[in-house]
Amino acid sequence: MNSGQVERRLDEIERLTQELRELLSSRADVVHVHGQGSWRADMLALLWPRVAHLAGVRALFELCAARSPEDVTFAELVARSGLSERAQANEHARLSRVARELFTKKTWPIENWQDAREGIMHYRMDPVVARWWQEVAAAGTRLHDTEDVASAIPSDAVDDLAGKWIAQAGEDVIAVGDSPDDVIAQVRESGRQAVVRRIPSSGREADIDLVV
Repeated sequence: MNSGQVERRLDEIERLTQELRELLSSRADVVHVHGQGSWRADMLALLWPRVAHLAGVRALFELCAARSPEDVTFAELVARSGLSERAQANEHARLSRVARELFTKKTWPIENWQDAREGIMHYRMDPVVARWWQEVAAAGTRLHDTEDVASAIPSDAVDDLAGKWIAQAGEDVIAVGDSPDDVIAQVRESGRQAVVRRIPSSGREADIDLVV
C-alpha cells in the first residue's frame, strides 16, 4: 500500500468516525467532546451567560456553530471578532477559567487541536452542541448579580423559589423548574421573552446563572 492509498484510507476512517460520532450524538442527551469530556445542554445554559459579552468567545461559538461539523481556524476567529491575536487568545483563556469555576475543570463544548505540521489551531463544534447553543443564544444572554435578583423579586417569593430555576418577564414569574432546560421549554411555549435565572438555595450561595 503506497502513501497515497494510506492517506485515502485514513481519510475514509476519519469520515466514518465523524458520521458515527454524529449519529451517536444525535440520539443522546450527553455529547462527548473529544479532548474535553461530556457536555449537556444545561451546562451550556450555565456557561454561556458568563461569557456571552466576550467578543472573542462569541466569535468562537458563532463561527463554530455555523460551520458545524466542519472546523474553523484561529485566523478565521480573529477575522470574525476583529480582535488582535493576543486579545483573542486571552478571551479563550477567560473561557477556560469560567468553565473551571463552573465545572471544576477546564472544559470547552468545542473540540480544539493544533495542526502538527503547520502549528495552526483548529476548532470544531458537534452538531448537537451547536443546536443546543443556538437555542440558548437565540433569546440573547445576560448575567446579573445576586443584588439584581433580590431587588427584582419579593423576599417571600425568593424564599419559596430557593434553589429553583425561574423565568421572569418584568415582575412576573412565568415559569419555574428544577433545570434551565425545563424553564426554557416553558418560555418557548408561552411565546414571551423572559430572563431565566437560578435563585440561590441559601444566603451562602454566591453564584447565580441567568439566561435571557
